[in-house]
Amino acid sequence: MATGTSESDLRAAKTELVNRYFQAPAVAGAFAAALGVAGPPISSAQPSENVVGLGIAEKVVENRLTGELAVKVYVRRKLLEAEVRPADRIPKTIEGIPTDIEESGLIRALLQPC
Repeated sequence: MATGTSESDLRAAKTELVNRYFQAPAVAGAFAAALGVAGPPISSAQPSENVVGLGIAEKVVENRLTGELAVKVYVRRKLLEAEVRPADRIPKTIEGIPTDIEESGLIRALLQPC
């Protein structure tokens, strides 16, 4: 864990991002995706359309673990910084806790046939 970073600090930063990116419309889209309904194609770089999950894990830079815990932001498609308006960018830190953006694609729940 990063020096001076407590588990409660990590959880508080994650909670702030949950509140920011998983409001009612985004959550409804996540439930539709979990039920196997294809999500709409990404039509903008807005995080509400692209963020699919959040977690706490070790930060990765250039495919190497850094030894530093971060709030992981899982996105459908990782975009270049130049493709995203400054207002829509995921912050590099939240309350001093680093973030780490990882492309995961659209997340779907595995449904078993009846």
